[in-house]
Amino acid sequence: MTHPPRRVRVSLLVVIIALGLMPGPATAAKPDADASDRLTAQERKSGLISETLPWLGFDAAAFARPISARRQRLLDSTFAEMFGKSRATGLSACVVLPEDGIWRGAAGVEDTASRTPITPASRFHAGSVGKLVTAALILGLIDQRRLTLESRLDRWLPELPGSGRITIDHLLSHTSGLIANLIPEAGPGGPVLRSRVAAAAGEGLRFDPGHGFSYSNPGYMALGLILEQEHGKPLAEVVDSLFIRRLGLAESRAVTAENRHDILVASTHQGKPGEQAIDYSSIGGAGILATTPADLIRALHLVLAAEVLAPVTTRRMVSRMYPMQPQPASLFWGRGLMVLDTPLGRMFYLAGRIHGFGAMAGYLPARRVFVSVMVNDDTQVEPVMFGLVKALEESP
Repeated sequence: MTHPPRRVRVSLLVVIIALGLMPGPATAAKPDADASDRLTAQERKSGLISETLPWLGFDAAAFARPISARRQRLLDSTFAEMFGKSRATGLSACVVLPEDGIWRGAAGVEDTASRTPITPASRFHAGSVGKLVTAALILGLIDQRRLTLESRLDRWLPELPGSGRITIDHLLSHTSGLIANLIPEAGPGGPVLRSRVAAAAGEGLRFDPGHGFSYSNPGYMALGLILEQEHGKPLAEVVDSLFIRRLGLAESRAVTAENRHDILVASTHQGKPGEQAIDYSSIGGAGILATTPADLIRALHLVLAAEVLAPVTTRRMVSRMYPMQPQPASLFWGRGLMVLDTPLGRMFYLAGRIHGFGAMAGYLPARRVFVSVMVNDDTQVEPVMFGLVKALEESP
């Protein structure tokens, strides 16, 4: 299952956020659009994030030209050092400097049995990073005026307890009150997604919708079911046609029961094959993407450049942010995007972990750098991600 973040220390000499294994407690938040008078000072501050949303203008050329030779050597050596320290099975990374070019690195193996080397094109499960895809597709329906943030869940899933009180906005922002991870981590033959979401709703809401924050995978599964109903086809086909192919993500695929063994590198979770712990095709809108670090950066770049959604809709992704940890908070969730405050500036951020896979991607506007790292075991990728950024900072 995909999981929300927890705290971890890295070599930047600061505490940043990593993905943990259990959902955190609900935190008080008031997402209602007309309830700004009830927001805490921290929430008002985080709501200003949209004012700094970068309008990059997508530069496709940056993905076609190699980074400068000096930076290539720097990143190669840094990555090799970080891989050695990580003891990861397989690790892949990408850095894009729009004014310079692209760097890609890979080390380790796809499979401990065959010892097939990891390459920059090796495909990993992106875990909760796939929520960006689900959110973008839902917000695209809002751009098309087929639904609104205020549309209620009972329009699509009337059988769910409380669905008449839960809106699209609540699901996108993790403020629905649905529990975080009831879903049994079953393999093939487990209950269908609709039944899983119904089971989550049947556990009751943790709080009244719109009156708290609790990271919820079932909430994004529900959004995936909405996409299937609106488009009249399986979610994987929707993702493939309207996100992957539309954005030109040539190295990405939507994970299905039929292709999961063919498109993903092997993974290790707690010393065993990851697929023994979970069916990687079983979580729908909570995380359906198999991809590479370069494609993750391309997707994030296109979203932030308002090439995927209308500019006003893009801003909605970060117009109201919710702290994902106790105060003082440095990590915030919006509508499909996270923001992480770091000593190097504010980072637009994606993070995901599912049994045996980890993925992160981010953009630092103050440094004009994109970075992404993916792994095929339980190794934390944050030290590698921020180690690459730190190397560029120390040797610009």
